[in-house]
Amino acid sequence: MNLSQRVLKFIEKEDLFKPSDHLLLAVSGGKDSMALLFCLIELKYPVQVAHINYGLRGRESEKDQELVTNFCQEHDIPLYIYRLSQEEIDDLKKSNLQEKARNIRYDYMNQICKEQAINYICTAHHIDDKIETALINLTRGVGLNGLTSLRSKHLNIRRPLLGLSQREIINYVTYHAIPFRTDHSNLSNDYDRNFIRNEIIASINKRIARAPSGFTKSLNVLGDEAILLKGLINKEKSQWLSLENQLIRVGPLKRLKNIDGHTSLLFHLINAYGYNSSDVNDILKIEHQNGTIFKNDNYIGVIHDDYLLIKESEPSEYIYHISEGINLIRQTQFVVEQVMTYDIDHNDSNVEYIDGDNITFPLILRSWKEGDRFAPLGMGGKTKKVSDYYTDLKLNYFQKHDELILECNNQIIWLVNRRLDERFKIKSSTQCVYRISYS
Repeated sequence: MNLSQRVLKFIEKEDLFKPSDHLLLAVSGGKDSMALLFCLIELKYPVQVAHINYGLRGRESEKDQELVTNFCQEHDIPLYIYRLSQEEIDDLKKSNLQEKARNIRYDYMNQICKEQAINYICTAHHIDDKIETALINLTRGVGLNGLTSLRSKHLNIRRPLLGLSQREIINYVTYHAIPFRTDHSNLSNDYDRNFIRNEIIASINKRIARAPSGFTKSLNVLGDEAILLKGLINKEKSQWLSLENQLIRVGPLKRLKNIDGHTSLLFHLINAYGYNSSDVNDILKIEHQNGTIFKNDNYIGVIHDDYLLIKESEPSEYIYHISEGINLIRQTQFVVEQVMTYDIDHNDSNVEYIDGDNITFPLILRSWKEGDRFAPLGMGGKTKKVSDYYTDLKLNYFQKHDELILECNNQIIWLVNRRLDERFKIKSSTQCVYRISYS
């Protein structure tokens, strides 16, 4: 079986794509990506090509682009080229060059896929790349998912050559006289990946002949175990994770901590919400009080009654200006109207009557914030932290942030639908009474 047929068998076995799917190939001009392009042409897949000219190697970068352009023209293949601006090049050189370059590459290719209705992006990663990635990630303290992160398919990315070694690709390129360019920066050990490839893996392979096949088999086994573990975790999720009022509830934490392997279990439960292994250790290492917060870029988690409550993003702060009459707030009417007579119904928390002599419009309706104090009606003017009042009601962190507070001149009038402030109650001397409602 020749190499292209092996690639076809791999594509079918891994169910990477169908003959009718449109493919966008990331082609740098190096031997791996040119082999991928030649192979998929040989297999008659409908391909298009994206080439990124980073402009980091001067004339060498131009020659890379020239080679890809000539090859695509000769084979009548649609080609998309992105050239970085000088500003982008300067930014690349500042820090995290490889990560930034990768983001630029995939952002551009995803844009093309959207505009041209292309199904999948194909890259030329092979077995050696898989081994390098596993070793790099091993130095970062990862688990099974990190060790097996380079898979044949992920989202809209497909890797048809992942069943081949670099030596097999070199032989294929040589046999078919496929043109390619060598990026000599890959020979330098300035980057960790190059050092691991050129020094560590090369030394291991030289010393242990079976190492390449051994690495491959081990990573395949770990990949299967990662899939198995994912299935087992999914079965466990219903016991430990639930969705309630747009909140993810994880726990109870004390019971979870009695499970063997609870650290890994909690990681798999909350990793999808942006939490890493370090966060998991922080959550588990001490007995946290209610209100202990764990934030990341996109989620906020709070300990409440032995559960970790998770919600997307920071709770919003609301500020509304309230005028006399009907105000539309959160698709609900907040009504302020002057009345001549009134009958207080203590069973209706949605309605209050206030001393209008003490207010000026517009009133402010806002969300709760730390440090708020008010004088609850019936406590003789004594003040209390609003946070403590909410805690007495057993509201969690997110529920507190959903509460609304009505104020005037920086004094709280009403914890909406909860409690009136003593200072705004109707007195015998009150000349103007307002009825306020929110329901």
